[in-house]
Amino acid sequence: MQLLNFDTNFSLGVEPDDKKIRLIVYRNDQELICRKTTLTEIKRFLDGTEERLFKGRLQLLKDGNHILIKAKNEIAGITDRQALYNYLANVL
Repeated sequence: MQLLNFDTNFSLGVEPDDKKIRLIVYRNDQELICRKTTLTEIKRFLDGTEERLFKGRLQLLKDGNHILIKAKNEIAGITDRQALYNYLANVL
């Protein structure tokens, strides 16, 4: 699986799961948490004005043109919106 690596010991993975996808946060190559969602929901968040996607242990937050991936109340990584779009297009 192709991962989106951050400057931390975290990385983000995406894999298909029936009609949905699984967003997976890894810490040191070990699965930490995952969230099932749809690609449409992620794209709506990236294109829209909402500042947060999801509640709970895995959250995506907007900060200007950057997307913060928060895992268990810790910032797992930061990427820009276009890099996340490109990653999703390449892996799905």
